[in-house]
Amino acid sequence: MERIKEKTEWFKNGKYGVMMHFLGSIAESDEAWNARVNAFDCDALAQQLHECGAAHLLFTISQTGGRFCMPIQSYSTILKGSGITQALCSDRDLVADLIRALKPYGINLLLYAAAEGPIRGELSKLFPWDSTGGGPGEGFTERYFAMLEELSLRYGSDVRGWWIDGCYPHYRGYFDSNDTPFLRGMEKALCAGNPDSILAFNSGIEVKKLYVNQSYTCGEADELNFYPTERMIDGAQWHVLTYLGPWWSDRLSARSNLKLVPYAKRCTDVGGVLTFDVGYGADGQIAPEHYEQLCIIRHYLKDHPDADLNDIPESSDYLSNIQGFSMDEIPADYIDIARNKPCCASSSYSDTMPGDFFPEKAVDGREDTGWAPGFVAKNGVWWQVDLGSCERIDAIEMRTRNGNNCERRNFEIRASNDPEFASYDVLYHQGEFPMPRGLHWARLLDGKAYRYVRLQVNGRFCIPFISQMRVYQKP
Repeated sequence: MERIKEKTEWFKNGKYGVMMHFLGSIAESDEAWNARVNAFDCDALAQQLHECGAAHLLFTISQTGGRFCMPIQSYSTILKGSGITQALCSDRDLVADLIRALKPYGINLLLYAAAEGPIRGELSKLFPWDSTGGGPGEGFTERYFAMLEELSLRYGSDVRGWWIDGCYPHYRGYFDSNDTPFLRGMEKALCAGNPDSILAFNSGIEVKKLYVNQSYTCGEADELNFYPTERMIDGAQWHVLTYLGPWWSDRLSARSNLKLVPYAKRCTDVGGVLTFDVGYGADGQIAPEHYEQLCIIRHYLKDHPDADLNDIPESSDYLSNIQGFSMDEIPADYIDIARNKPCCASSSYSDTMPGDFFPEKAVDGREDTGWAPGFVAKNGVWWQVDLGSCERIDAIEMRTRNGNNCERRNFEIRASNDPEFASYDVLYHQGEFPMPRGLHWARLLDGKAYRYVRLQVNGRFCIPFISQMRVYQKP
């Protein structure tokens, strides 16, 4: 543990940093990807990070979409040998430019990558990965680890660490124990250019040391509810990664300063480290809403650590976002006419992943179950219940779980007598800002009759979770 404490001392002393999700997809053109990469202003970002007190930047080089923000010779060789004509790598080495821009301010750079590698579209044949639990297929580790090793050797000690996503325990033999050949192989590749790289492997929304040689916890968190009692946890540096917006990379202010600042201070006062994911513009500069919050965090954690927390100013953007939420009380004698009725959906999470999250779970009367779609974050996702006949609807209630913000935003509840919903009435609309955690949607209605009720994703990045959808009639 002493070796890990020594390696993570700089991380602990910095208290907090910033994350940016900079992602591309095989579906976009090389020209469009190069334009996005070239528009990123590393110098302006570095100045912002310095001004708001961020000690490190966690930057996403790729997820599973197949595009990378730098040239990778080993990747290009694999692609050319397979007949794929897209370059998928940018001409500009964005990471090298970030290193150059961050150095004068003493800001450390960590890189984010996914354990699954580039697996979208045609790439699944070159980098086979079974998401239902089988994990990597033939040739995966040899090809992907070679790419990671090439990058590690290129950047050397200028990259201080890595954050690896997708290390879920249902991949048995890979991430279900704290020491596997896959984890050993990935560690070797990531540390090829810098033996002192600090590493974190993400197993989900928890603060946990997954791998025996892990340096710090990934600490993915959708709410501010993980607290350290001391700096180290199971021999790793305590660290939490969360987002300031409604979801990863979103610009709106979804965190109250009155909760955010005391949380950050409580965690860092005992040696914990925090990373805040932020929204940003096409030029790579942090969204003003989040920049303002980071500067307030700096004031209370670094510039004036003894300042009175009762004087924390609330974010005006946050206040404007949370206005207007109200829920009706449903009379206790109303009858749920959707209970155990036939349901269908555009997809279900359990079609491809472990668990029981099929459509009918949203009307089984149990709030510890529910439906979730397949992991497709776009318009077109829907869930629907058939009431059996045209029925008077006097009220409706939807309960979500207290999960990610993306489960509680950008959807409509619609009603129709057409199973295809060519025409419909909107019973409720939830916009870009998520319904606050702990609330459920409930409305008294005018008693109009419908046969079908549908939840329809109606905007950017919503992965709804319906714990229960209740359709009520007066007794």
